[in-house]
Amino acid sequence: MSEFLFDYERAFNPLITGHLESASFDLMLNQQQAKQIHRFLALEKGMNILDIPCGTGRHAKLLAEQGFEIDALDYNASFIEQAHQYAKDAGLSVNFMQGDMRELRFKEKYDRIFNVFSSFGYFDDKTNLKVMQEMSSALKPGGRLLLNVLNGESVAVKACENGIARQFKDLNSHYDPVSKILTTNRALKIEGDEYSYEFKVRLYSASELTNMLEMCGLVPLEWFGDWSGSALTSTSAQIFVIAEKSLAA
Repeated sequence: MSEFLFDYERAFNPLITGHLESASFDLMLNQQQAKQIHRFLALEKGMNILDIPCGTGRHAKLLAEQGFEIDALDYNASFIEQAHQYAKDAGLSVNFMQGDMRELRFKEKYDRIFNVFSSFGYFDDKTNLKVMQEMSSALKPGGRLLLNVLNGESVAVKACENGIARQFKDLNSHYDPVSKILTTNRALKIEGDEYSYEFKVRLYSASELTNMLEMCGLVPLEWFGDWSGSALTSTSAQIFVIAEKSLAA
């Protein structure tokens, strides 16, 4: 199986991710994003919904509070442990699962799937396509996927300063136009000790995503350039695409 483009265990170790989660995300922002996920996907009660990868379940928990049935999966066991504990303390019913999005093993189970916060592109192109195929396979015919990534076509691919990662400080990012990989380095201090990590993600343009989606039996329906639903342009820092699984897929 293909490896991550970066040292996942180092970048997502419990100490660093716990610090970033607590320091970088606020409830109001999470609520706004959960509301937009609801709107983008036209969620209805009774739908089977998958949040992948879910992290510590920031969005899944808020949607569960609204009465939606949510499954949420992440590769990081420490994230899932935190999510389970929060849901238990809050009395929420969310099915948090530790798993690999390269091998979902779900077959036409979900009405809606969302993959947000630039959580697509962790691997080589062949494996990223496999991830998309796994998400497509997990959707029921007519089901919809919301995919949110950084815009690889944007002139401002220094998007960490004004795009998805605008909430983080002290980031050093470099975009390689040949490999189309964005490498982000960060040094931070936690309880007096210094830590660093490197994160890599393959960025895609809207045309590249269109080809991948169609190869996986998914038909792009709508494109947006930010969380507010603005039109996608070549200079949009982000891409939001809503795609529907073909009935013939």
